[in-house]
Amino acid sequence: IKLIYKSTIMSEEVQELRELLYAYKAKSSFKEMRHQPCMHKTAACPDSCSHARDVYIFHINSLEVTEGESPDHAKFVTPVKEGTDIRVGADELGDFVGIAKDLSSDDKVEIAWNHDYVTKAGCSMPQRPVVSLIKL
Repeated sequence: IKLIYKSTIMSEEVQELRELLYAYKAKSSFKEMRHQPCMHKTAACPDSCSHARDVYIFHINSLEVTEGESPDHAKFVTPVKEGTDIRVGADELGDFVGIAKDLSSDDKVEIAWNHDYVTKAGCSMPQRPVVSLIKL
């Protein structure tokens, strides 16, 4: 799936190309919320990088993986596997952050997210937005 998103920022048109590499849907156990400090990997660190963030850790019990239609960038990605933990930032949770904040350790959830390859203003990067989070 290729989506093009156009928005106006400071009266300049910015085009965003979003390619779906993988879509995931998992039955998971919530482990914990943890503050992840900045890892000091850029010149802006730690004062103006905003790398420090709260992450929500989920253990993947069962997993459905759907491959996207664009294999070009997928060859550089190792898909998530059952039995592993994933760390999800509040920015990736979007509207579901309130649900995540109310979770307790060992709560069972169904979480779905996409692994997108996004190109915007000449820069390319992965994004993993959560598209669904349901407490079971």
